Amino acid sequence: MHLLLRTLCQPGRKQPCKDGGAEVSITHSHLHNINRSDSCVYQINFIIIFNRQGKVRLTRWYQYMTDKQKASLSQDVVTQILARKRGMCNILELEGRREARGKAIYKRYASLFFCFGIDWNDNELSGLEVLHKYVECLDQYFGNVCELDIIYNYSAAYQVMDEMLLGGHAQETNKKIVVKHCKGFDKLEESDSIVHNLRASNIA
Repeated sequence: MHLLLRTLCQPGRKQPCKDGGAEVSITHSHLHNINRSDSCVYQINFIIIFNRQGKVRLTRWYQYMTDKQKASLSQDVVTQILARKRGMCNILELEGRREARGKAIYKRYASLFFCFGIDWNDNELSGLEVLHKYVECLDQYFGNVCELDIIYNYSAAYQVMDEMLLGGHAQETNKKIVVKHCKGFDKLEESDSIVHNLRASNIA
């Protein structure tokens, strides 16, 4: 259906009205509205990963904030989520904050909480699906991922995140492709380190 809309609604193409009225010219603004309507999550504002003791293990910010605002928001979100009971919903409204307007969605996996910040108009369930996809990619990359993997291999966790998300927007949700690319980067890095060591040994 969305492919049909994009095919028919091309810029400059005129569409006749059903009631026999004047033809309507499709503009780029119309296409922008169509593209927005076909996406459930438009923007992820921030990602915070923390454990049950409230220690933040990983963060990523897709909107500008000062270091003080980031620390304040992280502490506020972590405190509120840890205070919530298991039976409560996974959606937290961020009220009374100028630096972060919208909602925080979260889910617990073993000892870690994964939290995404999204806008008011975004679909919470779709955001939770993207969050779950990220956890699945981590699990497949590390092999039954745990908190220690993220602590000692945080660069790999960031690499998986950057492979999935671009500027806060989901660009790749196929975990096989994400993990394949990340493993390929690891092989390139390993080969570069081998070449560097060989050159260093020859110089010595």
